[in-house]
Amino acid sequence: MINNFKEEVDHLIPLVSILVVIVEVEIIFQISKGFFKEEKRKTKKKKAAMEALLARNSVSKEQSRLLEESFRQNHTLNPKQKEALATQLKLRARQVEVWFQNRRARSKLKQTEMECEYLKRWFDSLTVQNRRLQREVEELRAMKVGPPHSSHPLPASTLTMCPRCECVTSTSDKPRPTRTLQSPQPSAAC
Repeated sequence: MINNFKEEVDHLIPLVSILVVIVEVEIIFQISKGFFKEEKRKTKKKKAAMEALLARNSVSKEQSRLLEESFRQNHTLNPKQKEALATQLKLRARQVEVWFQNRRARSKLKQTEMECEYLKRWFDSLTVQNRRLQREVEELRAMKVGPPHSSHPLPASTLTMCPRCECVTSTSDKPRPTRTLQSPQPSAAC
């Protein structure tokens, strides 16, 4: 009987480890969710300001195409490259510099949105896995704790466990506490 109990406990250890990882992912997800909401709000303001600025200093489609080509080759420009590109496009060096800054910001935002979406899908997947593992743990607990003279396990929904002493009791007519080997002393709640 002790060997069976030890095997069940050994089986539960990886499940607990997975639950810890899921909690950590959920914390990261919640933090990032707040961050991305704030970033979206800031981005909308910047976009409105940028549209107003572009109305004054807009670049043509051909200039935009050449700027995009340059951006694909190199995300940052040294001063000589910036001057050469500005001369080629008949723009001021500051316009080229600002265009590259804005393009890097848009690129970073897109990357962040993609990572957020990936984390959301991963979180959803882990949540489903967590629920499945919780059901499995409850089934294992139901098999481990049963009436002394019965070969049928109790359903998981009829069990309660004291978090302090891990005393497991059934919610049937007669409570039958069964203590684990770890803590022989019941808590005041039992």
